[in-house]
Amino acid sequence: MRNITVGNRWIVLFLLVFSAGLYIGTAGKPALDDEDVDAAHAMVSQEMLLRHDFVVMYMDGIRYLIRPPMHFWMMAASYKLLGESEFATRLPLSLAMVGMVLLTFEFGRRFFGKRAGLYGALAVATSLGMFIFTRIMIPEAIYALAFEGIFYLFLRSWTGSLNPRIGYWGASALCAIAVLTRALIGLLFPAVTILAFITMTRGWRPTMTVCC
Repeated sequence: MRNITVGNRWIVLFLLVFSAGLYIGTAGKPALDDEDVDAAHAMVSQEMLLRHDFVVMYMDGIRYLIRPPMHFWMMAASYKLLGESEFATRLPLSLAMVGMVLLTFEFGRRFFGKRAGLYGALAVATSLGMFIFTRIMIPEAIYALAFEGIFYLFLRSWTGSLNPRIGYWGASALCAIAVLTRALIGLLFPAVTILAFITMTRGWRPTMTVCC
C-alpha cells in the first residue's frame, strides 16, 4: 500500500509540473487581439475593479449582461493580485486546466485504475482543443472542471466511498459555480447526465467496483 501511495504522489507531481508548464507557462502569449472576445472580456473585468461593482458588469461604460460573472470575477481577482497583463488574464483558465488534469487522474485512478487515470490525465493535458480554448477568453475550462467535479463527487457518493452528505452537497455547490460560469447549461447538463445514469443503472445501488 505504501509503494502504491508513493507512486501516486510521483504521478501527481509529474502531472502538476507538466500541466503547469504547458498552460501556466504559456499564459502570457499571444496578445489579446480579438476585440469581440479577448480584449472585450478583459475590459469587463477592468471595469469591475474601476467601479468596485461586482454585481452589474459593464463594458466600455455600457451594461454587459450577456454572460454570467464567474469568469470575470476570477480575471478581476487575477488583475488585483498580479496587475493587468495577458498572463493575468489567462491565469484563471490555466489554473482550471491544471485542476482538470489532476482531477482526471484521481477520477480514473479511483474508478478504473492508476494506468487509466494517468492516460486520461495526459489526454486532457495534451488536448489541442482545450489548449486553444485557454488562448481565448471563454470559460469552457472553468465549467468543464466544475462538471468533472460534479460527476466525481456524485459517483463517490453513489458507490459509498464518500459520505453522501458531503458528496451530494459538494456536487450541488459545483452546480451553482457552473451556473455562475455558463448560466443554465451549468445545471441542465449535469442534471440530465445524472438522471440518465440513474435510469440506466435502475436506482441508487452501486454495481461497480471502486479502486482504492
